[in-house]
Amino acid sequence: MSPFSDFLRSFRLSNEIPQAELADLMGCNQTFISALENGVRSRPSKDFVDKFVSVFDLTEAETLHLYEVYEASNNTIMLDPALSQDAFRMFHELREKMADLAPIQVKLMRDIVTMKDHINEPQTKARIIRRRNVSG
Repeated sequence: MSPFSDFLRSFRLSNEIPQAELADLMGCNQTFISALENGVRSRPSKDFVDKFVSVFDLTEAETLHLYEVYEASNNTIMLDPALSQDAFRMFHELREKMADLAPIQVKLMRDIVTMKDHINEPQTKARIIRRRNVSG
């Protein structure tokens, strides 16, 4: 299930809104809402998301979260033609094996991808504490 699917379903259930009512509010049919929630249909258009924000008068934090899950649910990856051959091969291998990856493998790959964000952070130097030689 995509992050958007999870958000939509959780939002609807926590606000006790039936699928049919949500569909009416959004100007679509109930089967579309069901398909979005179950991941049968990929993420909706940005217009749908904009309308959702407006219809439910989301807070700024809720809106930011919704757009984050919307972007995270993009299932189409366009590779930059300037990428290295190794990068193209990596994406191919990932696409081939994605469904079989264990959760720990996914977590490790996400950690590796975000590692560069932390490489340039200033490192704190360890302080050396010298002991005084006390003779008695």
